[in-house]
Formats: sequence, C-alpha cells, structure tokens
Amino acid sequence: MADGLVNIKGYGDVSEAGYEYAKLQADRIKDGGTKGGKGAREMLKDLQKRYKKTKISMGTDAFKGRGSQNIAISQKVLREMAEDPDRRLEYEAMIFDTVNVQETMPKSHGGSELVSCGAVIDEEGNMRMWTRARFDDNTRDKIQVKVNRRQKNSWQQRLLDKLDEARDEHKAMLKQAKERDRLEAGSKEELGDGHIDVSA
Repeated sequence: MADGLVNIKGYGDVSEAGYEYAKLQADRIKDGGTKGGKGAREMLKDLQKRYKKTKISMGTDAFKGRGSQNIAISQKVLREMAEDPDRRLEYEAMIFDTVNVQETMPKSHGGSELVSCGAVIDEEGNMRMWTRARFDDNTRDKIQVKVNRRQKNSWQQRLLDKLDEARDEHKAMLKQAKERDRLEAGSKEELGDGHIDVSA
C-alpha cells in the first residue's frame, strides 16, 4: 500500500478509504445485513440508499443528470456486483472513489463553469468522466473522457485537461469566425465603393 492506495488484484489501485468502505459492505452481506445474489435493480436501490447525495442510475448514457454528482452504471456491472462478492468489492471501491472525486470537482475552471458532471461505468467496467461546461461567452459544450480506473488520482485532472482543450478549440473557432466576419465585411465595403450604377 502506497500513498493511501490499496491494490485489488485484477482491478488496480483504489483509495484506502474506498477499499475499507467496500470491505465493510461485503462484510455486511456476509453477516446477513443485505441478502446476497440480488438482481441489478435491487443492487441499484441499495447503492442509491447508501449514496444519498449522488444520483446513481442504471445505464451507460453520459450527460444525464444535473449537478456535480451523477453516476450511471451498466446493468451488467450491477448484476455482477449482486452475484459476485469479489466484483462487488472492486466496483464498490470504484464508486466510493468516484463520489469523492466528484465532490472535489471545482465549480469553474479556467474561465469555464462546470454546469454538471458525472461518471459512467460501462458494460466492460471501464469508466468515463463527463461534464457540461459553459464558456465565458455563454455557449455550452459537452466534454467526455475515458479514464484509467487504475489511476484514480488522475481522473479529475484528465477531465479538466479535456475541458481546457475544448475551451481552447472553442476560442480558436470564435477567433476564426470573427476574422471571417471581418474579411467579409471588408470585401462588401470594397464592392460598395467600386459599384457603378448602369441603370440609366
């Protein structure tokens, strides 16, 4: 264990707190606190009960939800969590870490406001982080980035880096549009000055 991280075989590094929380949930099932072998819907309800501030839904669609705490989890992953205690431990720790990353997400970054953000855990257990951003000229964009679930400490930075790229592309497009408008206005003026009236 290094820097507060725990390595789960076959999964990778998760925070020590995420691992301890997931282990506590696994022990709760063994002790009869929750029935094991539940289906995907029951697993979803259980997660929703425990993560009250986070909007957890079944599916793999990004850009669903408002605010800064949204997690969409595929039905397949929820079913795996319900049926396999080892998989549940992996994903429980991942969800815990995802919630913590989203809680620390800044409301704005480099002149962009983060209107909403969230994560998606897809059918294969891969994760994508997403955000809806509003730029300083009041236009909006949707940004999504795949993150390496084994490198939790980079999740937020990868999303913010992608946001920077999108903002820079947006600014470049605005600059090109202004230049194009300026050139079009200039060529219209030239045509206006050289216009000869031949109607007489």
